[in-house]
Amino acid sequence: MNIVDCENVSVRYPGAGRTAVAGMTTHVQRGQWVNIVGPNGCGKTSLLHALARVLPVEAGRITVADIDITASSTRNLLSPAAARHRRHLACTVALMPQTPTIPEGMDVYDYVLLGRHPHSRVPGKHDARVVQRCLDELNLHDYSGRFVSSLSGGERQRVSLARALAQEPEVLLLDEPTSALDIGHAQETLELIDSVRARRGLTVIAAMHDLTLTAQYGDRVLMMAGGRKVAEGAAEEVLTVSRIREIYGASVAVTTHEGRPVVIPRRPSGN
Repeated sequence: MNIVDCENVSVRYPGAGRTAVAGMTTHVQRGQWVNIVGPNGCGKTSLLHALARVLPVEAGRITVADIDITASSTRNLLSPAAARHRRHLACTVALMPQTPTIPEGMDVYDYVLLGRHPHSRVPGKHDARVVQRCLDELNLHDYSGRFVSSLSGGERQRVSLARALAQEPEVLLLDEPTSALDIGHAQETLELIDSVRARRGLTVIAAMHDLTLTAQYGDRVLMMAGGRKVAEGAAEEVLTVSRIREIYGASVAVTTHEGRPVVIPRRPSGN
């Protein structure tokens, strides 16, 4: 059963001359982990922002958990019905941005509590229980009183993930969750995401940079270039030497480990 359906979707940033995502059609089943890859500027983040309703859909149709989020963009944004619709979607989809905004002087507990905003304007006992569960799940219970600004990169990623999970979403959108992390913290973060996904039955859609980590984690890979989908399928079908050379302009070798591709950069011939 699909939880996300994109049909011929185009997205453009307000005032931009070119389309960020063009003619995107893809379907994500409930509980799947789908990784989106492609060179810088290919439209990965734009697609996530469209799914999260940070960006409006210019053409086509997106349905998330049976909510047509493109149809809702034409409603009276100040109407009670539109407000209920936005809250419903905000509780269904959570976005973990690549560079989260960290308010100055905010401790970990209060930062994670911000994730409860779509559910409760005034936090109550249930919100406190949800926040504590998220802190415990991500091994952050000893960090609750520390300032977020004092944490390391890996710790901040876990806190940002906890805030997203506090929304109790069905769909978790991750924008480059490992881009600022060393390999150890990158693996730790992805393992945490996978374990939480399994426990909660989450659907995960992630924009990824590292192709080998992309292949190690997730069920399917969607490759983009120039705002369009160029390939989609299992990692071994998508991450081939010829396609990586064509899309990234990179010289690589691709081997396998435990049935999954491992992408190895190589110096171009003659160097």
